[in-house]
Amino acid sequence: MHANLRLSTPQTQKNLGELTNISIFDLKFLTTYRPPQTEMLLTFVIIYMVATIAIGVFTSKFVKGSNDFVQAGRRLPPFFNAAALFALWFGSETVFGASSAFLEGGLLNVIEDPFGASLCLLLFGFFFVRPLYRMNLLTIGDLFKIKYGQNVELVSSFLCS
Repeated sequence: MHANLRLSTPQTQKNLGELTNISIFDLKFLTTYRPPQTEMLLTFVIIYMVATIAIGVFTSKFVKGSNDFVQAGRRLPPFFNAAALFALWFGSETVFGASSAFLEGGLLNVIEDPFGASLCLLLFGFFFVRPLYRMNLLTIGDLFKIKYGQNVELVSSFLCS
């Protein structure tokens, strides 16, 4: 802990005082003590989960098949598809992984994360998306199924996931 840590409220001082004045055998206190923010955090997590499930149940009435589910029936403009793809590709793993790698070795350590992935998406979009769209395919596995059969589709889908 930092030496210049200041306790901002009397409630915080009281809670920290309770923590420092307990013995190792006082298990009742350890099982009942919760920081003051726990109830608020738990409430918002539950609200978020209920809202997510409600939206999923509501929108599931409009989905008629896998094409509808994956691509919204091809009714969305390219901007929304691109935004969804970038959100999927640059998720929290990339953000957290890139930031820790940047701290360790600077810009050269993270050159592949944002720049390589962006280049990969752009090149794939320029050269492969239109032919795949014309073939009415949803995944690369679908292309492998047409070209090489169902066994290759299953193996490639398993290895890519």
